[in-house]
Amino acid sequence: MNYYYPSAYDAASLLLGAIEKVAIPEPDGRLHIGRYSLRKALYATSNFKGVTGELTCDKFGDCSRPAFNILRILQAALDNSQAGILIADAKTGNIQYINEVGLHIMGESRETIPDDFNIFTYVRKFQGYDFDGNPIKREGEFLR
Repeated sequence: MNYYYPSAYDAASLLLGAIEKVAIPEPDGRLHIGRYSLRKALYATSNFKGVTGELTCDKFGDCSRPAFNILRILQAALDNSQAGILIADAKTGNIQYINEVGLHIMGESRETIPDDFNIFTYVRKFQGYDFDGNPIKREGEFLR
C-alpha cells in the first residue's frame, strides 16, 4: 500500500469538513468560502478521526502524524552501511557524523576519537594507491 493515499484521504476529509463549516451560501446558489475563515477552521481541527489515526492541527496548520520518518530511515541507512561514512563541516573540518565502519577504517572507536577531531588533519595522513598497489605521489595539498 502506498503510504501517501491514507494521508491524502485524511487531508481531503479535513479540508472538506472545514469547507462545510465555513461556507456561506449566496442567494444565487454559489458558495462563499473565506480564506481566513477556512484557515482558521483547519487550524482549529482537533481529535479528527482519520484513517491514519486521530489528528489535531497545530498553530502552523500541520495536522498529520508522520507515518514514516525520513531522518530515521536515513540514520539507519548510514549506521548500517558497509561503507565507511564520515560527514564533516566543509569550513571547519569538524566531524558531524561518522559510522562504525568509518571509525574502524580510521583505527578509532567512539571512546578513542577526540572530541575536537578535525578531518583536514586526518586527510593529510592518507596515502592513496593505484590499481597495481603502488603509492600515488601527491602533487601539492588537495585540502587546505
